[in-house]
Amino acid sequence: MQTPPRLSFKTLIAENFRLLGLMLKLAMRPREELDEYRYRIARDILGKPQKSTYEQQILIQKTFSANLNHERQELVTKTLVDGLDVSSAQAALTDAAHAALRLDDARYAYQQANIHHQFHPGDKVLDVGSGNDPFPAATVLADRFIEPTHHRTTQFKTDNKPVVISDINELPFATGTFDYIMCAHVLEHVDDPIRACYELQRVGKAGFIETPTLMKDALFGWAKGMHRWHLVVQQNHLVFFEYDARREEGVRDLTWNNIILNRSSFHPLQKLFADNQDIFNTMLEWEGRFDVTVFYLDGRIRTTRQATEVITKE
Repeated sequence: MQTPPRLSFKTLIAENFRLLGLMLKLAMRPREELDEYRYRIARDILGKPQKSTYEQQILIQKTFSANLNHERQELVTKTLVDGLDVSSAQAALTDAAHAALRLDDARYAYQQANIHHQFHPGDKVLDVGSGNDPFPAATVLADRFIEPTHHRTTQFKTDNKPVVISDINELPFATGTFDYIMCAHVLEHVDDPIRACYELQRVGKAGFIETPTLMKDALFGWAKGMHRWHLVVQQNHLVFFEYDARREEGVRDLTWNNIILNRSSFHPLQKLFADNQDIFNTMLEWEGRFDVTVFYLDGRIRTTRQATEVITKE
């Protein structure tokens, strides 16, 4: 193998600045350009992307990610061919590629690893509280508000699917109407968790539930004035804990929020956050039924569990 020519220190500095510019161009290209890039991939895979199924959407996401990773690898290869010391440049390019991939905030991009239900043509799928991010496999959307609220400041999206304005406590559907129900980032808001979960199980045969964990709420400071509950999943058991005043406040600092939500620069914590969504969110995929227990601040405990062991002092 031919040994690369030795370069002067001045040339090394100039070349590294050039590569840094390429890195930033990859990481910070206009959103519109990347949306068009994604559309071309979708068009090649689907023919008609607006009619894509859940599995096809995941294929689009993976292809899109792979292509951006390929661009990153090309930059790294160029550095190696030029005979440069790339230990720092390669790490920076990897970070830049991740920054470029922080584009699709749609929840299914990470949820799909925890959704094992097999969707079939003709399935009836309801998305409760779809907001601005409807579930790709949904055939019907249900939301209490279609206009922006203090819970959702973004515009409501329909993706050309029928929308039913309704309350989760009284879903206007017959028992067993839907094969699957998506309910993401809704239950942390409800007044009556038992009733809301009963309705999900009444109208659906299976489904997926997601809420932010206590840790996520605390780090971002999202609970106060927004969320009444933080949830934990144990097997097929969904447990609600009512927020007290201190936990509702969270860490009382914007450092985490400013780092994670900063779209103009990359920080390693952004990768940590993106790679651990199953830790930052409580997720439950259920079929048939699931148990619910609610712990209130006033000491009350409500549960749907049929058998519980009560331990008392002798």
